[in-house]
Amino acid sequence: LDNLSAAQRSSVDVDGVSWSYIRTEGGDESKPTIVCGHGILSSSYSYGDTLKLLQRDGYDAVAFDWPGFGESSKPSEGSFGYKPEDYTKGLKSFVDAIGIKKPFVFLTQGYILGQYGILFAAENPDLVEKLVILNTPLGTKSKLPAPLNSYTGMFKSFAFGKNPDAGMYHAAGGPYAFNYTDYENLQMPYESSEDARLSFEAVMKDMNFEQLLSKVSMAAERFRNPTLIPWGTDDKYLDLDQVLSWLETKPTSTKLFALPASMGHFPQLDFPEQLIETVERFINGEDYTKPSNVKGASSAGDGPPADF
Repeated sequence: LDNLSAAQRSSVDVDGVSWSYIRTEGGDESKPTIVCGHGILSSSYSYGDTLKLLQRDGYDAVAFDWPGFGESSKPSEGSFGYKPEDYTKGLKSFVDAIGIKKPFVFLTQGYILGQYGILFAAENPDLVEKLVILNTPLGTKSKLPAPLNSYTGMFKSFAFGKNPDAGMYHAAGGPYAFNYTDYENLQMPYESSEDARLSFEAVMKDMNFEQLLSKVSMAAERFRNPTLIPWGTDDKYLDLDQVLSWLETKPTSTKLFALPASMGHFPQLDFPEQLIETVERFINGEDYTKPSNVKGASSAGDGPPADF
């Protein structure tokens, strides 16, 4: 991975909000575009190595920062609503603004914003020709992990006004010691400006997580395009059994694949090489369940332990 070129960062104005994103160069027009969305407290940074691999393989691929996160602008609540419909409407405008004119593969991951990604796909089946759902809350018994759970319930007022530990949130979600450089980059927005904290709090302020789970489940029942759920089975936040139950009411076009290597809540950080092999097989209509050709250890694990 160190020898591969990184995707280039850019930004675009969408209805007065600056969306930051990274994008590969020289994509093969015969291959579909791949758009990657992150979950709450994360950013496009989590897809940096993923896009290196997609660029190597000739894909036009984009990983964006949702408004309020990463390097996108952190608008006030008066200029951006921070509700699911604000995000899904904004994403549709963003895709158009960066010149994606044909149906694309959408990859989404993570709590809340990753769930909004599923809502976007269900609302725009003409745009999303294939959907890839990495570890994302799906089952009705899914719970918010720390620190997200501190922002709901009767004691939530004690959490507001303090910087969330986004780096630790990533570190605690998987089986590996966490790379400290990754920790710093993921935590940086909250250390450099209070606007990042205020944006996060705007999303969490009126969060009804059970209602969101129900809404996502109904949306997924409507979405009939091919969908793959490559699941990191060492997820410390989400239970695979709940996904299996969730799938019982979903279209047969939605498939689950337990990733063979040890991966946690963020497969794109833990082992991007094997993840991309699986995703590309799915995109190309190949057997994504056949043995992996990827050799070696995961990309994670060269930092301090997860409880540092």
